[in-house]
Amino acid sequence: MRLTTLAKDGNSGEQGCPSVHRDEDSGRLVFQGPGVDMVHMPNALPGEQAVALDEVIVRDAMRALGWL
Repeated sequence: MRLTTLAKDGNSGEQGCPSVHRDEDSGRLVFQGPGVDMVHMPNALPGEQAVALDEVIVRDAMRALGWL
């Protein structure tokens, strides 16, 4: 897995989150952020996890991909 950072919260310093990355090997997006309790997620399957991201991080990632 080779990750390229697409967008990151500018207030998180050199490390941390929230952030959005692209796996250059598979093309999948990888999200890093504060965890969400899965009890709140509808239809969650075993092994799934969820993170919360501010909309601005998602928009920045979409711009980095040329989607906006």
